[in-house]
Amino acid sequence: MAGKEQKTIFAAADVGSNATKILIWEIAGDGQVRERFQKRYALRLDDVFRTGRIEPPTVVRLTETFAEIAALCRQHGVEAERAVATEAFRSAANAREVADAIALETGIEIAIISAEEEARLVAEGVLLDRPVQGSAFLIFDIGGGSAQVSRVDRSAGGNTAATETFSMPLGAVRLREMFVRGDPISPADYEALQEHVRAALTVGLAKLNGQWAPCAVGCGGGVRFLHMMCGIHGGALGQDQPVRYHQLEHLCQTIWPMSVSALMRNFGIDRERAEIIVPGAVVAVNLMKHLHVNDLRPSRRGLRDGLLAEFMRHCRTRSSN
Repeated sequence: MAGKEQKTIFAAADVGSNATKILIWEIAGDGQVRERFQKRYALRLDDVFRTGRIEPPTVVRLTETFAEIAALCRQHGVEAERAVATEAFRSAANAREVADAIALETGIEIAIISAEEEARLVAEGVLLDRPVQGSAFLIFDIGGGSAQVSRVDRSAGGNTAATETFSMPLGAVRLREMFVRGDPISPADYEALQEHVRAALTVGLAKLNGQWAPCAVGCGGGVRFLHMMCGIHGGALGQDQPVRYHQLEHLCQTIWPMSVSALMRNFGIDRERAEIIVPGAVVAVNLMKHLHVNDLRPSRRGLRDGLLAEFMRHCRTRSSN
């Protein structure tokens, strides 16, 4: 990106436990960014949390998905791309073998990133918007396989950085496989889910040492759906309005006894989301309670935006050398 007339086409893809997504941007020479294309593939890797492996039918679907992503990159003239895989791949015994097979078939290398790297990239993506005023805030990223918490500080000089990140195996897909044995979920299973989440947060966030912030930004489709559902359940919420703790807690108490079909009918969500919304809500509510957070503001940013921020930083570094 040396001159103002130059432009670079960059693509970022992430393989999550609940879906695979691609975003393609056009980056002008002056650093202005325009989104050109995005697509979400409803490819759930829940077999990993049952068997410890990515099973052959899922490998076939992943390979087909990345063959299409490679074709899209060629169609849009992508000059640089980065694809990453998160918790499902981290948990799968055959993850490296699958990633190598996909690279051989499609030409796209998938990097299996650590939980810490995932949290850092999500924070970088959120910070593209600098969405919260004040000296400090938290970022909650509740995914399909894991949940990350990052503490972000804003210094007196105006610089903003994620200073601490924590990752816990509390993704909505993983928890569904562990605790949801019926439709609707039984009271015993719901209580077991609650106890598991509370115990995992106590251990996973012990090093935060009480240095939390009163507000948080929530990433991931689950948080955005919960924001929408709180609006339906308790009155309209503007896109920029936060969800209050008591609103989310009340929603969680309302929806956990509901069947998947009732959730779809009452809140206008699809089956894929309805199947995992209760585990996701339990994680969100307990995060807010554990960290004394009253306001949770949804963000459209996430991991792919963090990959964009990282790519642009590397481009600026190369240009200055």
